[in-house]
Amino acid sequence: MAEDVHDGVVPLQNASSAVTRAPAGSPVGVDLGLLSLIATSDGEKVEHPKFLRRAEKRLKRLQRSLSRRKKGSNNRSRARQRAASRHATVRRQREDFNHKLSADLVRKHDLVAFEDLKVRNMVRNHALAKSIHDAGWSRLVRFAEYKASRAGKLVVRVPPAYSTQECSFCGDRDQIPLSVRQFECRG
Repeated sequence: MAEDVHDGVVPLQNASSAVTRAPAGSPVGVDLGLLSLIATSDGEKVEHPKFLRRAEKRLKRLQRSLSRRKKGSNNRSRARQRAASRHATVRRQREDFNHKLSADLVRKHDLVAFEDLKVRNMVRNHALAKSIHDAGWSRLVRFAEYKASRAGKLVVRVPPAYSTQECSFCGDRDQIPLSVRQFECRG
């Protein structure tokens, strides 16, 4: 008997035989980062799109043009609008990416656990501030929270202390430097 499948939709009577990407009720832990925007406990990594870094050259030129214009002139007003428009484009790109990523996480998993990072304190490091702001971690977590609440799923924030040094299986803590991304449990 041939299964009746149209456009990737499996009929209800054959739904038990359908293979999904993640089983219902599957929890996932999400590590926020700068090299890869997120790394999940499933082993999935999403690369950082770096919208601001890509638009930086044009933004620099537009802002330089703005600063050369005489205050109060129509040319300055037009230059200000062009620079603001480019900034808005970058913001909308980041927001769109975070909406799609958060929707994907909530769709695949019933429980999503994010690190509860103190972003406000982290951006005080001037060497990382631009990259952290460009990542949009806080917005990503907030988007996932409201989408999960609408879908009847759960998003939790986990304290980041020892999250990369503690074995999730046995609880054993291995003191490793931050440069090391993974360790093997001794227990």
